[in-house]
Amino acid sequence: MKINIHEDRCMLSLLSKDVIDILKVRNIIRNEQERIDFCGMVIRREEIDVFIPRNSSINKNNNTKSICSLLMRAIHKFSLRRERFSLSDGDTEHITGESLLNLAFRILTDYISHGIYSKRVYEIKKNPSKTDWNRTIKKSKIYPSFESYIYLDTYGKRKKIFYNDPITLIHVSIIREIYHSYGWIFFNFDSNTESNLSEFENPVSDIKIKLMILENELRHVYSDRETKLIKDMMDYLSEVNGHPGQDCVIGVNKFQTVWEHMIDACLEYKFDINNKLAKPCYKINGLYEVAKNKGGRTDTVLKDETGKKLAIVDAKYYGATNPNELPGWPDIIKQFFYAMALKDIYQNSIIYNYFVFPGGLKNIESIHLQDPITKVLKDESYEPIRCIFIEPFSLMKAYNSDSKLKDLSNTLLHI
Repeated sequence: MKINIHEDRCMLSLLSKDVIDILKVRNIIRNEQERIDFCGMVIRREEIDVFIPRNSSINKNNNTKSICSLLMRAIHKFSLRRERFSLSDGDTEHITGESLLNLAFRILTDYISHGIYSKRVYEIKKNPSKTDWNRTIKKSKIYPSFESYIYLDTYGKRKKIFYNDPITLIHVSIIREIYHSYGWIFFNFDSNTESNLSEFENPVSDIKIKLMILENELRHVYSDRETKLIKDMMDYLSEVNGHPGQDCVIGVNKFQTVWEHMIDACLEYKFDINNKLAKPCYKINGLYEVAKNKGGRTDTVLKDETGKKLAIVDAKYYGATNPNELPGWPDIIKQFFYAMALKDIYQNSIIYNYFVFPGGLKNIESIHLQDPITKVLKDESYEPIRCIFIEPFSLMKAYNSDSKLKDLSNTLLHI
């Protein structure tokens, strides 16, 4: 399968018409757009177009599948852990194909743990190698023998497993489909997996009939695992039925939200300061009323073990290659204000201020306020905002493995 790599915020003119049309149908591209705003993948026939985070550092020697897998596993993990919240412009992130990605992961995980769904039938067997004494006592005649009793016939049960049942064939067909399209994202399958699955017959092709068969089976199963698996298969088929054809889109717009979430998850020494920050207070009819939902909220604050050093960390998903690709006046003023607010609370502590950008160029060092007339920097009054850069895939690797960026955390606190 051919994999085409694109970067988030690239010009739409660099994309094929097929990909643009697919993304327009999913409302990821709108008519007035000139650049893509999306990280994820578009699966079409035998090609996959992957949109990686901006400023990612990859080269021809990188394994494209492993890179794509890192990205999609990060998006999947984010979809399970995130809290929905609005960005500064009022928009929110939207994950396209979220339910399909989660279903694929659960169905594949079940397959790895339990194998193919099989129909089990228990039949009563006379004089088996293993005796079911409760059944034998109920069914067999008893004969006295000296001071004891004997049973001339004993009974037991034998389990028969059928792999040509309609449910089994549906399960196999779903596994084959998911394995081909998404399996490489989550797991390194054995090379024999696909050949083993090819030995099974194909089920009925009509999705509605498959759903009827699964719904009927659901009424006759009792174990939690089987119930959950059948429900997941039904949900998967319903999802696929809603998007006919081979084209599939999975990913997230507004990657800023994912960027913020991952950085917050991977830093050490985190400290919740939001409940201590001053809140707006309104004087109404002579009475002062605090605005409960309008207090300041910093992104991430770090504090060292001594409490003498604090760092305000604001994750920014900007290009950050020139002044036109840097945070604007509202973001800068907000960051300066947070530093002043923390200094008001921790007067004897050193407050560090940071923007964290994707990439490895590191050509933007810091942001200052400058007097427009004298050109003198106002660093004594406004702590400069230092600029830190993190390579996106290094961050995703740490995030996917639940690791902490200890060196970065120490750097931010000057430890």
